[in-house]
Amino acid sequence: MLAINNKALVTSFIFLFVGIISSIYFVTNWQISLPNFIFYIILIINTYFSVSLFSKLIPKHNLQQNIFDLIIFFIYFALAININDTLFFTFFGALLFITSVIKYNCLLNTIQFTQLLKRKMFLNTLGASGFLLALGSSLIGYGVSAMWAFTIAFFIVNLYLFFIKPLYWPIPKN
Repeated sequence: MLAINNKALVTSFIFLFVGIISSIYFVTNWQISLPNFIFYIILIINTYFSVSLFSKLIPKHNLQQNIFDLIIFFIYFALAININDTLFFTFFGALLFITSVIKYNCLLNTIQFTQLLKRKMFLNTLGASGFLLALGSSLIGYGVSAMWAFTIAFFIVNLYLFFIKPLYWPIPKN
């Protein structure tokens, strides 16, 4: 059990480190980048709990899931590197959430927690939709406003998922 929590902790710290370094070296205008940075920090907090839970449920030697994890890992890097650019940040954010929906969909016949998987896929579909809306807004010149709105909504949803109707604990019954 300790190794699982270490995996979540190490993964989250790597993403946090890359995000901070990216912000230090690439951000030139915090008025544009601040909603992206705040969103990214909230996402990492959520990621810690997600990795902690799902690494307990997903078989460790599932090649398909390991490939998805690797793809998602690199998308996180692309997301962090683009904190300074709303257009690319929203593109990679949408890609991250779409890839995660596919990942969890592939697990439906692998693990027993179908209700949890369906809830996670629904929430990640909402995340992908939010990013796609922000991406479209970026294309017409309203990306920063859209990211502020999406970041606030994402924060509120995460408060709900952590304190009102928890997603990550206790492990739900199937």
